[in-house]
Amino acid sequence: MSISLYAGQDPESEIRLKYPYAMSSEPSRRERKKEKTRVDFVRAAVRLFRERGYDATTVDDIAEAADYARSTFFRYFRCKEDVVFVDLPDRATSLKAVLEAAPVDGDAWQVARQAIIDEVLTFSTESRELDPGFVQLWFTEPELERRYIQIVLAAENALAEYFGRATGTDPWSRIECQVLATAVLGVGRAIPRLGLRDETTVIQALEEGFAVLEQGPAAGAVERLRGPTPPSTNTNGKTRRNSRRRPSPASPEPEPPRTAGAVP
Repeated sequence: MSISLYAGQDPESEIRLKYPYAMSSEPSRRERKKEKTRVDFVRAAVRLFRERGYDATTVDDIAEAADYARSTFFRYFRCKEDVVFVDLPDRATSLKAVLEAAPVDGDAWQVARQAIIDEVLTFSTESRELDPGFVQLWFTEPELERRYIQIVLAAENALAEYFGRATGTDPWSRIECQVLATAVLGVGRAIPRLGLRDETTVIQALEEGFAVLEQGPAAGAVERLRGPTPPSTNTNGKTRRNSRRRPSPASPEPEPPRTAGAVP
C-alpha cells in the first residue's frame, strides 16, 4: 500500500516550501563540464562492461572509449570499480562527515533523516543523465557487488555511531542502533534501485519511505531518538510535561469456563 503525503496538493509547491534548497538552480559552466566528464566515463564503462565483461575491461579502455586521458579518469574515480557508482562513495564520505559534526542534544532522527535526503538528492543530480539500468551492474558483477557492500557498510556504520552518541550508548552492543541505521539507509538505497531521478519524485518517495518507519514497527525507537517532548500548558495555566509512554499491553482475555468432560 502506498502512503501518499501530498494528496490533494501540488507536490512541487509543497516540496519547495519544505525543502527550498532542493529545487536547485542552474549549475555553473564549470559544474556542467565536470558533470559531463563524469557521465562520459560512466557511459563508456557501462557499455564496455556489458560488451566485454567487467574483468576484460581496463581503465585505459574506459578512458579511450570516453575520449579522455587516463589521468583524467583518476581525477574523478579512485579505481575501476568506482566508475559505475558515479559519486556514491563521495556521498558515503559526506554522510559520515555531516553526522560526525551534527549535534546530539536535539532531534537526532531528523538530523539523520535530512542527511540521507541531502545525499540522495546529490546522487540523483549527478546521475540524472544516465540510463537507470546502470544500477543493475552493482548487483550482477561480483567485484561491483563487493564494492557496493563496502560503500553501504561505511554509511551504515556512520549512522549507527551517530545514533549511539545521540542515545549515550555503545552502537556496537545495542541492536537498536544497528537496526535503525540499516533501516534509515534502506530508504535512501531504494531510490536508485527504483530508477527515480526527478527531484520532486525522489523527495516524495523518500518521505513515503521514512513514513513507513515513523508510523510502523520502528515508531517507538524513532520517538526515543527525537528526544523529550517540550512542556505544554494546560487549561489552568500550569506547565505540564507531555509524556510519550507506550500504551500498556491489553489484558489477556479470560479463558472461558470448561465444560464437564472437556479434554484439557
